[in-house]
Amino acid sequence: SIIIIFSDHGCSLGEQIGEKIYGSFCYDYTIMTYSIFLHDKLFPKKKFSQLVRTVDFMPTILDVLQIPLDKNNMELDGKSLVSLMDGSESGSRIGFCETGGLGDPYPSPKAPNVHCVRAEKWKLIFNRTPKTYELYEVDDDPDEKNNLYGKKGFEKIQKKLLKELRTKILKIEF
Repeated sequence: SIIIIFSDHGCSLGEQIGEKIYGSFCYDYTIMTYSIFLHDKLFPKKKFSQLVRTVDFMPTILDVLQIPLDKNNMELDGKSLVSLMDGSESGSRIGFCETGGLGDPYPSPKAPNVHCVRAEKWKLIFNRTPKTYELYEVDDDPDEKNNLYGKKGFEKIQKKLLKELRTKILKIEF
């Protein structure tokens, strides 16, 4: 048996201006979650804090159970976590999240209007209404208070994350 325990989202207590309920924004305190994978033989008792995504869970289960994915029928967005767990993978994964801005500061849409890509130490947020961007170096600014978007010296990472964001939400006008 494989037992996986995880949370679906973080929780906020009004850390950002305009936030009345969680689910309004894509800041780390609302999107960071925890997970525990339990399996007797494959996973040693190891704690790691690399960036992973919930879309990685299904490929991990299939990998552990040695069930091949029939790519003629389906493709998965995620990638197995086994290589992170056994230490054979290095580097960072890019995560994507979005929310519908459930309360304030903008009217709740019928579709997500706050989008985010998160790398190991960087995050880019796109607020569809109004059309604004936020770029944070989350290692140095864990409270995400210093927006670096459009500032000199950050053009390279901004361009890279914009490209990642565009691949996830092609229908949005930037």
